[in-house]
Amino acid sequence: LVSTDEASLEIALHQLAAAIDWPTASPLAGPDLATLVRVRLIEREGHRRSGSTRSWRPTTGRRAVILALAALLVLAAFAGAVGLGLPGLRIILAEPSDPPPSVGPSRSPGRSPATGPSPSEVISVPGSGLRLGQVTTLAEAEAATGLRIRLPSDPLLGPPDAVFVDRQRASQGALVWADRADLPASLQPGVGLILMAFDGTVDPSFIQKVIGGGSRVSRLSVGADPGFWIEGDPHLFFYSTEGDLNVNDSRRWVGDALLWSDGRTTYRIESALGREATLAIAESIR
Repeated sequence: LVSTDEASLEIALHQLAAAIDWPTASPLAGPDLATLVRVRLIEREGHRRSGSTRSWRPTTGRRAVILALAALLVLAAFAGAVGLGLPGLRIILAEPSDPPPSVGPSRSPGRSPATGPSPSEVISVPGSGLRLGQVTTLAEAEAATGLRIRLPSDPLLGPPDAVFVDRQRASQGALVWADRADLPASLQPGVGLILMAFDGTVDPSFIQKVIGGGSRVSRLSVGADPGFWIEGDPHLFFYSTEGDLNVNDSRRWVGDALLWSDGRTTYRIESALGREATLAIAESIR
């Protein structure tokens, strides 16, 4: 590939595509190959910006790999990129791969039969099929994450029906409310609303968002705090934490989302309530 021209490169890439054992489909709760490639490239860019002064001159072989990756990213057809500006966050949104025909509609969150919970598990613990971590108590979640997880005082909700903590994803805490007559079901059966909390105080200088064609983002304020309303097609979520730890929260979101930071903790609400009702809940958090 040292002296190849563009036509030869195109032929070589086609031959390479035929020789690679590509996965037949991405997991429903995970990003596709193009998304993962773009995330990895963005992570490398972030590391270079965060203090590396060593120049990087790719060898000829690396140039060829970069050209191949660039060709894959062109095929991904992302709509664009825009900075968010929430502390400690790097968010990358992209449309997940279509589910297999046996799973159901593309907007319905799915899971493989081997890993999915039984109907009794979904009913007994709302959110148990969403890979939110271990079931725990609010006090234990705060102790595990080091965060003060505040609760909404909006009378619509009441206390959460389940609390989870995920120590493998930078110690996230998640509160789940089951759906009911006054709290419509989200894309995940049995779940009406999810409130997540995680550390959002570091690395404010490099934040990236890539929006899939079916996702829309608008800026807003939650009280005096900056936030974003994200709606449309289901999307994926990545963020960075202390020490430039890149966390892949590859769970498919269950509804439209409100994302904001109070300067100490970053919160995310997912539900089917719509923007105004979700904003009212966020502003009731004390």
